Amino acid sequence: MDETIKEQRLNPRKQLEADARVCLSENGEDIGQLSDVSSTGFKLHTHRAVKPSETFEFDLSLPPQYPGVRTIRLQAECVWCQPTVEDTEKFAAGFQLIEIEEQDSVALKYFIRDY
Repeated sequence: MDETIKEQRLNPRKQLEADARVCLSENGEDIGQLSDVSSTGFKLHTHRAVKPSETFEFDLSLPPQYPGVRTIRLQAECVWCQPTVEDTEKFAAGFQLIEIEEQDSVALKYFIRDY
């Protein structure tokens, strides 16, 4: 998104230094990679356009160096999607968390803190 747009998030997102892959829960299809994340949402770099208001159940694969939980399952709704500047055949999409189990929420918070 344009950096001149005023930040409207309640929870600032953390830029990730570790690779975290995102797959569809239903069939394991690799959708993309997290770019930034907060306890309420995330930005995903993906190879396909996503429609705003479209919802998904995702499995977020944590990096191998992360101890304990390896996968976090969550449901999220697309808020925006646009082609990336670097490659117009790839997309950046913003998602808002809709549902996440308590145990996965705790793991996500530790992941955000540590990475």
